[in-house]
Amino acid sequence: MKAIRVKLFQEIASYRTPLTFGQRMTYPLPPYSTVIGMVHNLCNFTEYKEMNISIQGKYISKAREYFTRHEFSTGLTDDKKVVCKDCSAITGYNNKKEPVCKKCNSKNVEVLHEVRGGLIKGIGTAGIIQSKYLYGEGALMTEEEREITKDKYVNIIFGPAEEEILVNTELMIHIIPKDQSLLDTIKEAFLYPRVYPSLGRHEDLAIIKEVKIVNVNKRSPDKDIHLDETVAAYIPFEMVKDVYLKGTGNMDRSGIIYHLNKDYKLEKIGQGITRVWNTKKVLYVTNIVISEEDEVLLDEDNNVVFAA
Repeated sequence: MKAIRVKLFQEIASYRTPLTFGQRMTYPLPPYSTVIGMVHNLCNFTEYKEMNISIQGKYISKAREYFTRHEFSTGLTDDKKVVCKDCSAITGYNNKKEPVCKKCNSKNVEVLHEVRGGLIKGIGTAGIIQSKYLYGEGALMTEEEREITKDKYVNIIFGPAEEEILVNTELMIHIIPKDQSLLDTIKEAFLYPRVYPSLGRHEDLAIIKEVKIVNVNKRSPDKDIHLDETVAAYIPFEMVKDVYLKGTGNMDRSGIIYHLNKDYKLEKIGQGITRVWNTKKVLYVTNIVISEEDEVLLDEDNNVVFAA
């Protein structure tokens, strides 16, 4: 069989792990679904093309940067505020006492609700279909306005949060489409991309260093293959027995186990449609050695292919 081997570089990248929000964490290498998504985007495929992916690479360091977090809530308002009709001051409200202006002590006041974040409508099950702001962050509303809007609007809160990023990432990716007639299409998409290539976030530009169609076969290498100690790989668990780690001798006792998303099917659950992911159990490892006595997938240049 044949594969497209792609080598690329990213100055910064973040491959977000699921269920990390306030402090977004990143995988050390892009998961299969992220790479498959990039391939489909570059090729402008409108339906899923089955493919196996092998991912190896390294990065220099990790860093953190700030982003604006958007958080939805059903609680429309926070504290109540006292608005003085005499001096126009806005002060806090003590529920245990008669409302009074803390600036001029006037009792000619109105108690209003302070909006938490902003109110927005048009939220659908597939995301924000149409948005329209009713109140901005910190705005005040009456009790009557609150009752009118609470069933039609939701609350959106903006705030700073941290995101983990990788610095100077180098990747070698093998793409093995099930339909081998797509090899040239995928190769051309990387050589002459219709949109700028990105991997991870939309802004994580990828500089393509090499694109090559290579033969891939399961065979024993002519001699032991020692991968660079700084290079890591996702190794599918079914391949673990074929690989040796320097310093351990036992693959099962080293590395980090991940369950990576690869592809999904749309299924109806309740009243909505949701993605049901097909995941792959892999081991993230470094210090990899391929023995000349073992049979593994190798490309024509003796690069190991950990396809899943």
